[in-house]
Amino acid sequence: MTIYILDTDHLSLYGRNHPILMSRLLAAKIQLTTTAYCTAS
Repeated sequence: MTIYILDTDHLSLYGRNHPILMSRLLAAKIQLTTTAYCTAS
């Protein structure tokens, strides 16, 4: 299994269905799973 790490710019483009990003994800047959974390101070 190959793991890809996407930064917030990529996630923003994914959320807007950016055509170039979407075509690359589809070509690589990527199954996108997201994880978020936050810290409390």
